Amino acid sequence: MRNIGPARLALLAAAMAVAALLGSPAPALGASFTVNATNDAVDASPGDGVCADVAGACTLRAAVMEANALPGADEISLPAGTYVLSIPGAGEDASATGDLDVTADLTITGAGRDTTVIDAGGLDRALHVVGSIRMNAQNLLLTNGSAGTSAGAGKCNPLAGQENGGGLCNESGVVGLSNVSISGSSATRHGAAIWNAGVIEVESSLIVGNIQEAIINGDNFNEGTATLRATSVSDNGRGLRNYGTAILEDSVFNGNLNGVENWGGTLTMNGGQVKGNGQYGLLNFGDTMTLSGVTVDGNGSLGIANEMPGKLVVIGSTISNNAGAGVSSSVGQPVDTPLVPGSLAMTNSTVTGNLQGGIITGGDMVLLNVTIAHNTGPGVSREDRPFPILTTL
Repeated sequence: MRNIGPARLALLAAAMAVAALLGSPAPALGASFTVNATNDAVDASPGDGVCADVAGACTLRAAVMEANALPGADEISLPAGTYVLSIPGAGEDASATGDLDVTADLTITGAGRDTTVIDAGGLDRALHVVGSIRMNAQNLLLTNGSAGTSAGAGKCNPLAGQENGGGLCNESGVVGLSNVSISGSSATRHGAAIWNAGVIEVESSLIVGNIQEAIINGDNFNEGTATLRATSVSDNGRGLRNYGTAILEDSVFNGNLNGVENWGGTLTMNGGQVKGNGQYGLLNFGDTMTLSGVTVDGNGSLGIANEMPGKLVVIGSTISNNAGAGVSSSVGQPVDTPLVPGSLAMTNSTVTGNLQGGIITGGDMVLLNVTIAHNTGPGVSREDRPFPILTTL
């Protein structure tokens, strides 16, 4: 056998690579659909590449059904108008009835959150992200979603009669919302506006006027990752409850029952406000909450409650004018509890004008360059002592 030299071997390998590249199929290009009818009707033939109901109109539901049936990442353009979902039948995942079930990569673009409205009509939630797909929605409003009473199956409706995510439910996908409003929605279980067990990023959006907790991240699965940027979460039953990983940047939680709750997850808030909520501003239960540059003001009870064995870190923030204490850390737990006391570390911050004291702690605490003044009651006190440590710091 004749030996082949190194140069010829390299040339042969390159030729084979080029041949393989030329012979491999090109990645599927996504389709683009422009909706031209506001009524609710199914696609006549999903997968034929034509968005058309039996009358030939491209409805929103027909466009979603086509996108689900085609390869590639598809796009739907949704002009100004109100698109009412009116075909009853919650609990199926083919987008033929009830909500819009998204089962393949998709981007939905409206004309603006004040002009493009997806109205779920109280029949079902608005959007259901099924499986590990990518879905983006921008420049639109989701309203009147109702995650109701279908039979239990999957994360979005784990128990019969108990469903998650009235506006949007994300099982395990990667979801992006930009310039989106979600309002007037509810769920029989959790997450009136958003329920997330995948990855979700919400930017420059409004989550307003929803019943119960507006946003649930992770639930009991402890697996969701949620990022909110420049987003307002206002006038809901509760603002956000986190069981997974949450990052809040320059966002506002205002006028909710509670503003932000962290239940066994990890939550970081950079900038923004937690203001005028009916009870707690922020609640940390059992894991780590870090606040940097946050204003916690005028809430109806405690500004921040840190429960055992939570770790609370506050940097460069202001806690003021709350009806309860500014910060309560590891307070109220029975003496014989097996839980490890929580801890508080606060630097370069101000605690002022709170009506039941500045800081009350029953656990470890480190304060560095903190101004505590003009609170009604002790500036700093320990739960296990009958007297305040000090009134200003």
